[in-house]
Amino acid sequence: MEIRKIFKNGNSLVLSLPAKALNELGLTEGDRVLIEVSSDKEKSIVIRPLKIAHRDDDAAGIEDFLKHYGEALDRLDKNEPTDR
Repeated sequence: MEIRKIFKNGNSLVLSLPAKALNELGLTEGDRVLIEVSSDKEKSIVIRPLKIAHRDDDAAGIEDFLKHYGEALDRLDKNEPTDR
C-alpha cells in the first residue's frame, strides 16, 4: 500500500499511480482504465485495466475521425459554438 496525493495539472486533478502497480498490471502511458466508485459506506475507488481488442484498421479509422472532428467534439464538450 502506498499513499499518494492528488495534485492539479492545468484544469484537471491528477492522481499518479505507482510504477510497481502499473508494471504488475501491464499498463503504460496511453492505456485506458475503468474507474469505479464502490457503493459501500467507505467509498473506495477501483481502477481496472481496460483491454479492448481492436483491429489496426479500426484504430486508424478512429484516428482519422478524431483528426477531422476532434476540435469540434472538444468545443461541444465545453458548450462552445462550433464553426461547422
